[in-house]
Amino acid sequence: MARRFDAGYYISEGFHSIFTHGFMSFAAVCMIVACLIIMGSFTLLAVNLDNMLGDLENENEMLVYIDDSLNEEQARALQPRLAQVDNVSQLTFVTREAALEDFRSKRESNADLLDDLPDDTLRDRYRVHVVDIERMAQTKEALAKLAEMYAAGVIDPEVFVRSDALEPVTAGRAGIFFGPWWCGYTVDSVTLDGSQEWAAYMAPLAGDGKFYSPMSDPTTQYVCVRKGYEHPEAAVQIINYLIAYEQDWINEGKIADTSTSAVYPLFNVYDNADEIEYSYEWLKKFNMGEVKKEDIDTTGRKLLKGDLDAIEVLKKDPKDDFSLEYWDLENEIADSNIPRLVSIMVGARPLMEEGYEPIYNAFSGQTDTMATKWANLQKLEEETFAKIILGQAPIDEFDNFVTKWYAEGGQEIVDEVTAAVNE
Repeated sequence: MARRFDAGYYISEGFHSIFTHGFMSFAAVCMIVACLIIMGSFTLLAVNLDNMLGDLENENEMLVYIDDSLNEEQARALQPRLAQVDNVSQLTFVTREAALEDFRSKRESNADLLDDLPDDTLRDRYRVHVVDIERMAQTKEALAKLAEMYAAGVIDPEVFVRSDALEPVTAGRAGIFFGPWWCGYTVDSVTLDGSQEWAAYMAPLAGDGKFYSPMSDPTTQYVCVRKGYEHPEAAVQIINYLIAYEQDWINEGKIADTSTSAVYPLFNVYDNADEIEYSYEWLKKFNMGEVKKEDIDTTGRKLLKGDLDAIEVLKKDPKDDFSLEYWDLENEIADSNIPRLVSIMVGARPLMEEGYEPIYNAFSGQTDTMATKWANLQKLEEETFAKIILGQAPIDEFDNFVTKWYAEGGQEIVDEVTAAVNE
């Protein structure tokens, strides 16, 4: 018969054993206490270090020391130039005397040793707060890396003088080129003859392993109506008619011999913001036999119906391999369809399968200073970057470029954009 569980019995036996084996019990307690002290000490140290580093990151502050040869007036005169540096949010000038006083106040226990220090012992300095400490040298580091790659022969030696950037790509003399998802159109000649196989990758990745993509502006064209025009609604009605019926015109072949833009008044390109994502998803499912063509909603998708018809004819087995050998390149509809289908199914694949982090512009307009000075600032940037990459200027020339960029209108543009965004 099993013994009934008796908590009191086990507790009494435990206490009895402690006193029966006193030395071993004492040793065990000491070991447990020692372990708790060690683990607690390391935990406290880790927590405090983490808090200290967090405070430093939040402060984002550095000290800029002024050369001894400059007097206070000359040192203060540097403030406007320092304020022009990208990523700087706040500047505070600290005199020699104020710096020494602060130094003494933090060491009051040794005040008698510091009283005899002359007022000019320390130097004038600026306390500089930055917006994002991780961005401070990114552009400069990137330029240095590009210069290193150019010197090693990795970058096209004629990159800044070549009139046709695609020539080495289509001629088979390039292994990597950067471009958007639609590059199947860009290299359509080698796509259609099957001579070059291109694959799309997310690059370059950020330090966190993600791909950050600057997003283009929503539009660059506008339909404007004269102020005071008697029927401003007419423009909207014309555009709405185009959006409502353009797909039907394409499906019925009414614009087969021309283009809508050539014949339609007030024409502009209107499309869905998720056009490529939507097309990739349903083309992939249809190609793999997961859905029927009639089950796909192509309403408002003026090219999707044609894409579905084309991929049904042109894609060979295996259906999940989009290498050029598995397309019917000899088909009569290949020239007008394969560059687009390859662009979507190969070029857009990383965007859909791997994901990306979109970066949208905070401001997409044009300020008054942009209208008069932006072209010169762009020229300054292009020429400086080219010289650094080509090895014709040292990497420190970037610092001179930043100062000059702000001085020649950049600061005015930054102020105008900031004011516009804050409105």
